[in-house]
Formats: sequence, C-alpha cells, structure tokens
Amino acid sequence: MLEQSPGNFGNARVPYDWYQTTSHVIITIRIANLKENDVKVTIINDALDVMCQLLDGRQFRMHFNLYKTVVVPDSNWAVDTSKLVINLKKADRKRWHSLEIIPDKNGNRPKSFIGIVSLHDAKNELNNLLSAAEFESKENSTEAITITQTRTNNPNHPEASIIEPISLDYNWYQDDKYVNIVIHVPNIKLMENRSFLFYEDDINIILTDNSLNWICNLPTAITNVTFKLYKEINSNESRYEISPCRSKIEIKLRKLTINQTMMFTINRINQSSLVKCRALQTLATNFNNNVISHSPNVIFTNTNLIQSTNRQLKRPFTNNNNSSSSSDDDDKFITDIEIKNNFFTKTEILEIYKSTFKATYSGGEVDSKGVFTNNELSLSDIDIYGFDYDYTLACYKESLDYLIYDLGRDVLINKFQYPKDIELLDYIPDFAIRGLHYDIENGFLMKIDTFHQIQLGSVYRGLSPVPSYEIIRLYNGLYIPRQYIRGDNYEENVRMKQLNDLFSVPEMCLLSNVTEYFIQNNISYYPEILYHDVTNAIRSIHPVIHKMVDLQKMPDYLEKNERLPVFMEHLRKHNKKVFLITNSPFHFVDNGMKYMIGDDWRSLFDVIVVQARKPSFFKKESRPFRTFNLGNDRMNWNRVSTLDRDKIYMEGTVSGLLKMTGWNSNRVIYFGDQIYSDLADITLDFGWRTGAIIAELEKEIETHNSPEFKEAVSALQALQQLVDEGNENNLDEAILNQLIQQRDALRFEAKTLFNPQFGSIFRTHHNPTYFSRRLFRYSDIYMSQVTNLLKYSLKHTFLPRRGLLPHETRISQVELIHRGEFPKAR
Repeated sequence: MLEQSPGNFGNARVPYDWYQTTSHVIITIRIANLKENDVKVTIINDALDVMCQLLDGRQFRMHFNLYKTVVVPDSNWAVDTSKLVINLKKADRKRWHSLEIIPDKNGNRPKSFIGIVSLHDAKNELNNLLSAAEFESKENSTEAITITQTRTNNPNHPEASIIEPISLDYNWYQDDKYVNIVIHVPNIKLMENRSFLFYEDDINIILTDNSLNWICNLPTAITNVTFKLYKEINSNESRYEISPCRSKIEIKLRKLTINQTMMFTINRINQSSLVKCRALQTLATNFNNNVISHSPNVIFTNTNLIQSTNRQLKRPFTNNNNSSSSSDDDDKFITDIEIKNNFFTKTEILEIYKSTFKATYSGGEVDSKGVFTNNELSLSDIDIYGFDYDYTLACYKESLDYLIYDLGRDVLINKFQYPKDIELLDYIPDFAIRGLHYDIENGFLMKIDTFHQIQLGSVYRGLSPVPSYEIIRLYNGLYIPRQYIRGDNYEENVRMKQLNDLFSVPEMCLLSNVTEYFIQNNISYYPEILYHDVTNAIRSIHPVIHKMVDLQKMPDYLEKNERLPVFMEHLRKHNKKVFLITNSPFHFVDNGMKYMIGDDWRSLFDVIVVQARKPSFFKKESRPFRTFNLGNDRMNWNRVSTLDRDKIYMEGTVSGLLKMTGWNSNRVIYFGDQIYSDLADITLDFGWRTGAIIAELEKEIETHNSPEFKEAVSALQALQQLVDEGNENNLDEAILNQLIQQRDALRFEAKTLFNPQFGSIFRTHHNPTYFSRRLFRYSDIYMSQVTNLLKYSLKHTFLPRRGLLPHETRISQVELIHRGEFPKAR
C-alpha cells in the first residue's frame, strides 16, 4: 500500500509483481506523479506474509524477520530514475536487507518473472550473449568509440606499438544502473614476454556526444571490468585490460546524476548476490522481450505461479513427448542428449535414472537434531561429562559475527592505519564457511578435500574466484603437500591455516573484503602482512567483546536453549560428574550461564576451569591451577591441591585435573566445537571419548533432506553411472563429454545449495573435506547441540554405520532373506 503524507493522494492499493533471488526481493509496482516528500510506503500484511513465506522456504535458504512498516527516512527515493530502494532491517541480525521497488514509467503493469539459475550459469549466459554479438551493434563514425595513443613514443614502455586512431566495432547492453560496452580489437598482437599490448598511460578512450546519448537510452546490463568515465575519458581516470587471448576491452559504467550533469562511475561487481540479481533481471527481460531463446540453463516461471511452486533444479532428463503411458512421473525423464550410437537406449537411461532417483528417496529423512557416530560409544561406560563453553554450551546468534567483524575492522583502521574507506565494507554472512584453508603466502581462501586436493571453483582471492588454470600453474597441480596443509591452529610457521572454529568465519570475511578493496583500488599489498594484521586485530577484540556483552546484552547475542538446564539436571540426577573447561574469562561465562540456566548454574558442575589456555591445557605436563577470587576478580597465589565444587579455577593442565580428581580417563567424555584445540590431544594422548558440536549440522541436514538436493544427487548418481559404463564400453567420446559436462553442472548446482562459494563444510564434489577427515578421526560422536543427547538413554550405545569399502559389493536384505542367510531376531 502506498500512502500520500500529506496531500490528497489518499490511500490506495497498488498492484505489484515481484521476484526474488537468494539475496534480493524485487517488487515491480506502478506509481504516478509522486514526489519524495509525498510518499510513505507501508507494506501491507498479506504482501509481507507472502515474502516471508518465500524467504523462510527451503527453496531460497534464507531466514529473515522483517519489520512490517517502512517509512521514508529508511529509504532512498530517486524520482528521476523512477526507483525507490527500501531498506528493511532484520529484527535480530543487525543488518539491512534491500527491497528494490521499480515503478513502470509507461504506466503499464509489466510482467515479472523469476529466473531459477545458478550464478555460474547466469554469468556464462551473459558472456555468451556478448560473445555471440546477439545484441545490437553500432558502427558508424558519429557513434563510434575511438582509441588513440597518447604519445608516439612512450618512455615508460618503448616497446609498445605505435597505432593510428582507429574506430572499433563494439557491442553493448545496459540496465537502469549500468552500461556495459565490449570493444572488439582486431589488431592485438602478443608481444614477446608480454601479456598486454597497451598500457594505462598509452590510451585515451573517447565517447562522442552522440554515442553517449544513445548509450543513455539502451535497455539491459552486467559484466566485470572497472572504469571511471566522464564524457571524455583520460588515461589517469581509467583502468582497462586488453588481453591477447580475448581481444576485447570490457567497459562497465554506473549511471549517476550530479548537478544535472551526467557522470558515469564504474564499480566492479563481485558479490555473488548482486551479480546473480542483475543477471536474473537481464535474462528475464531478454526472455520476456524475445531477445534470446529459452536458455537450457534457466527456468522462467510466471510470478503468479510462484506461491504454489517450489524451487526446482533443472533435471538432466526433460520430456518433450507426452505420449508415454508409464505410471506416476516415469514418463518425465527422457534424456535431452541426442544419442548417436546404440550403446545406450532411451529406455536404459530412463531405468538408470529411475533406479537412482528412487534409491535416493527411499532412505527417508535424516533427523537434524540427531547424534551421529564415528566410533562405537556406549554411554553406560561414561561417568564424567566435560564441556567447553563457547559454541558448545553457549550457542551464539549471527549478530555476534557482525560484532566481531565490525570491531576487527575498526582496529584495522584505528590501530593499523588501514584506509578509512574500509569502514564501508560490510560483513557478508554467507561468504565463508568453517573448515577452509587460507594460503598465507598467496592470499587464497580455498577448500581442500581429505586427500589434500584443492576443489576447483572454490578458491577465492578476496571476493573473486581464482581461475582454475592459475591454481594448477601455481601449485603444479591440485595436490597440497603435508608440510603446507597442517591444520593445527597452534602450530607456528605454517604456510596454510585452517579455519576450524566459527569465530574464524567473520575473520575470513574481513580478510577477503580488505583484499578485494586493495585489488579493486589498485593498491599494492602483501598477503602475509594483511593476514597477520587481520588475525591480530580479531584477537585483540576478544577482551572487548567479553566486557561489552554483559548480562543485559546476552539476549542480543546468545541463543537461549530451553533444553540446556534440563540436560544438565539430567546428568546430575544420574550421578554423573560434570566439569567445564573454557578459555573465556569467568564473568563472561557467568553472565551467559545465568542467562541460559539461572543464577545457581555453578551447582551443576563439579569442576569449573576458566581461562584454561587451551590447547596448552591439554598439552603441557606441568602448570599449576590457580584459584579465582570472586571478591576481587583476581587469581590467588595459594597452592591448589584439590579441586572443589564451590570454587572457580584458572589455568592448570589435564594431567593435574586427572590427578587431583582421581578420574579414570576411560570413563570421561568431553564436548567441544574446535577439532584441534578441544578434541585431538585428549583423545590421542589420554584416551578420552569426545563429542564434537557442529552448529552448522542442522542446516546441512535440512539441505540434504530437501527435494532439490535429493533430485540433484539422484541425477548425479545416474550421470556418474552412465559415465562409468560409457568408459568401460568405449562410448563415443562426444557423448561421453556431454555426460561429463552435465554431471559437472549438477555438481556445481548441488554445491550452491549449501553455500554459493564453497559448498558443504563436510564434502567436496565427491570426497569428504579435510575438515570432515579430522572430525571423523578425533570425535567419537558429533551433533549440532549437546542437548541432542536428551533423545537417548544414558545407557545408549552409539554404533557407526557400516559402509562399503570400494572393493565390496552391496547385498540387499531382500536377497539375504531369499537365500535364507539373513540373521533372525532372537
């Protein structure tokens, strides 16, 4: 609903269409004769409810709490571009979400489409459109782009070619914000030992008035190169890249209106959400205008149908023949690969797909709040339960990530004297995931599998993916040697650091954002220095957070798990010993536990150790415990010879803990979220049983249970079987390559269901991740929260699932029973 305030416009319902990506909701409405001081925008409840259903749906994997009313002070209104950008604040996330409301200038209600397309496919589609010159081309002298050389002899680059002024063909496309121009350069030569022919101080690019005028009236756009342009562009105001292998210049212009003078500012777009949004807009517009045919990588669905339509991945087998009489939906799956020999029939491919599809769905859904077993564990053998605090007993909201990021960014600016503009770089919550490796020397953030192999497509420099050929060249392949990849966070002088805890996610986002800023602004930097500065900045703010997040602010940052006090009382009721070992200071832990459990929380623990200095606590053989004085907040100097229930202790070692309590290591289980500093040493050196708390597990399992993922996996399995059988039977190479390409496309789509950049924390395309390998090695069980154990008896035995080794074959229960070999219950 739009209201005029003040004025006589009155209250009126305005029809609207909308579409959305994972990060944007775009509402198209029709508005006439409104001015900035006349407008108040109220999103009516039913419209908001529709949006929230989409945002909360699995198909978009985003969860927002939105305020229901937005007024002008929260908005940016631009009458001349007929665009209102409304910022909706998320109720509990300390961040903003943008709704772009685009009125129709012509007074006609436009058609709105939602395009289901991966970022990878969208980029490829747009690049293909440019390369194929499917957009209109301009070529006459009054509307041409002219490239000239500034000097006939350049002292800085004497080897540069001297060229005469030339008019070049070019293609373009644009939207209401951006103009993209691709200049095709016919005479580029590859100079010896040079990858560029022209240099920044060699070139003027001139847009004539006529060319500028028609550029302002074009219809659609997006790409990746950076320029800053006025009507005449000088070399010191522009950046460009002319690559001999591509033979084209790509110019990106962003439109602004300043003092009635048209100026263009170009910003490179690398954040996947904005790229995807713009790509979808472009594809939807072109599809609607019949500029391009229906892309095989894009599905367009009319907006009016979206409320009753779940997001569907494109199946690799699409039926265009309705004559089949097969039952159910079997007739829907016919290959769209044209088979050119007789090895695979369509019926065989259909059967392969059906069998894998049904097998995928036959397993049912996994309980996202279950407990999962790596090594057999009987709780009847456990008498002592130990816990870490952060991300184990205490589960934090995403707002803490924003706080860590913002404080670390401020330290970079105020203490390390980084550019002031860095304060404009916002936290991107869905950029990084836990378990990644950071190459300190090269400045790459990457995902590595259990065999030390880099997953291509998941290597980033800043916010930009690194091309596969560059990775292979730099590392001489995909293998990372053991001496580089050691993931122990407490090891010094290693080339790569693994991000094992959730605190490192905002740290890596800050590191990537600053790297991207330096790259985009052509600022020289050293990745190793930047890494250490960001790491030191994040470390320095932990004491600040401990003081800032007091008891009153705990609800803003800490999830209140109502089952936690029930679980702790359950352990006490069954006479289990309970202890807490954490690196956090007492008052921070005290405030959190009071909020989650109550003022008497300490009565639930037999031993409490704060500021334990893990992992040293589990490694050092000798370091005394110190008593924490609650009266003056200081350590006592008295010797500690016993560990009592009513006291708080600091420092110490695990050896001292076992000695003073008399506990048997074989009867102890300890729960923590950090694989190395919490779990590795105590299981290897002391034989403690261990439980890993992986907060991301619930979301991962929800994605696994989704129809989109199951369908993608079933299609992947079908394609992989086709590829395997094709290899064994010498299938035509062209067809085999088509199958492999489809398989790889589905791998990418399945990956993006978890995280657009890096995928799942547990799996690469087909192997477990390096993080998974350590998780399975150092934890007996793992779960999303410790309270998941309430589902099980304290005498329950957790048994690992028996998996097939590569040389083993699967024998079904039906076959065993038929042969009379299946063991009967006693």
